[in-house]
Amino acid sequence: MPAPSAGPGSLGVADPALATNGASLFASSDFDRKLFVWRVLPAESGVPPDAVVHLGEVPWDNALHGSKLVLAGRRTVYLWHSLPLNGEPPQEALTGRIGDVEFEELTGVAMDARHLYLADRQANRIWVWDGIPGPESRPKLALEMANPGCISSDGNYLAAAPFEGGEVLVWRVDRLDWDSRPIRIGGFGRLNLPGDALAAGGHFFVADRGNNRVVAWNRVEDALGGRFPDTYLGAADPSDARAGLSRTKLVMPGSLAWGGRNLWVGEFKFSSHILRFSAR
Repeated sequence: MPAPSAGPGSLGVADPALATNGASLFASSDFDRKLFVWRVLPAESGVPPDAVVHLGEVPWDNALHGSKLVLAGRRTVYLWHSLPLNGEPPQEALTGRIGDVEFEELTGVAMDARHLYLADRQANRIWVWDGIPGPESRPKLALEMANPGCISSDGNYLAAAPFEGGEVLVWRVDRLDWDSRPIRIGGFGRLNLPGDALAAGGHFFVADRGNNRVVAWNRVEDALGGRFPDTYLGAADPSDARAGLSRTKLVMPGSLAWGGRNLWVGEFKFSSHILRFSAR
């Protein structure tokens, strides 16, 4: 389970949405309309990005799988078939629609070996395509969720944080269907405006944004089974919801990325920090 470590902070990325493959780090910013690229994982604070990609649309969320990187926001999806380590522009931009799916307000994107997922908060849907869709591809199915926000998939579990609300929803990828029922985590008094949720490395993490902490379970199954979290990163105990700028505190964590041994946390608003927690 990750523990606090001296990671990069004050990197100057407003509202960072994070992605990593364990070798490089990517942070997209809806505020700046940019993608920041570190070719090698930063090992200390204040390391500037190696490349910056300017974007025309606001990127709310991103996803990385293999050599592919995808960003999504509002009515546009940006796709790279090879990672933009030198600041290359997107190789594809899908605007307005894919097939017969009209974009209203894209807020989340996820990708795994089987599917591409897009969350649209105005449509109250998470659209699912087989593979990487082309402009005319029809979706495989749609999952219902009120106000979906950021989403993620490790190939086993699709996790969705709400744009507004207190519950994280999780689907088993191998059981996805039009009538799939999600497992619900959190709720009133347990999570406060979670900004991101992530199944990775057998663990499960929630960026508990309103409580200024990351909630973590050693085992995904424990999170799905309703058991109490094993760790509260940024909090002294389960009742601690105080914000703080220090090695042991967080300010509105809103994005998560897992790099194999490190959990990367991006803080939302009032801080431009990207923090690293290293596994014990």
